Amino acid sequence: HFFNRQNHMYGGHAIVGAHVPLAVGLAFAIKYRDEDRVTLCFFGDGAINQGSFHEALNLAALYKLPIVFICENNLFAMGTSVKRSTSLKQIVDRAEGYDIPGEIVDGMNFREVRDKVAEIVDSIRKEPHPAFVEVRTYRYRGHSMSDPASYRTKLELEKYRLDDPITRLRAQLTREGKLTNEQFDLLDKRSKEMVLASVKFAEASPQPPIEKLHDFTYADGAKP
Repeated sequence: HFFNRQNHMYGGHAIVGAHVPLAVGLAFAIKYRDEDRVTLCFFGDGAINQGSFHEALNLAALYKLPIVFICENNLFAMGTSVKRSTSLKQIVDRAEGYDIPGEIVDGMNFREVRDKVAEIVDSIRKEPHPAFVEVRTYRYRGHSMSDPASYRTKLELEKYRLDDPITRLRAQLTREGKLTNEQFDLLDKRSKEMVLASVKFAEASPQPPIEKLHDFTYADGAKP
């Protein structure tokens, strides 16, 4: 769960939906300090049924906070289909209950996602308000190494792989003459080498001593 305060990246959170109220708090701070920034809050379809999610949307709407709620709807929360967890046909309809404008975008289309979010952020900078984006996408693998993803068919998986966003972007860029297949292959090769080198470094690194267990866990000066 990455965290980088310098770049305003406030981390991933293991507890489903727990970070949504935190994002609203960050958006409140932005408005309180009169800063020209917008909070982007990412979560999955599994978070929309948590009580804290609803409380967060209500406050964001009430105080007209500069925040974009981005739901990555990949159809499964761990192994539970979205059809078994909500009666909604569209997750974006949750926003309507709080008078928050919502949009649906094709999550398998990089440019559509980028352009729509940029458009919404621009409108929020002009007049602070919350917004909601349902990004319809798909998860190829199981939720974790222990998840065999037996709750879906091979045919379904293959159907979505044909619409892979990287494959689509490659086709668009080569068709427009902005990138050759050779250049794309080189980028792909470099990316994989970078990941493999990072994995190799991690596996070769020694385990930290037990005395380091609480390092970077508590605020400076605090003790467990």
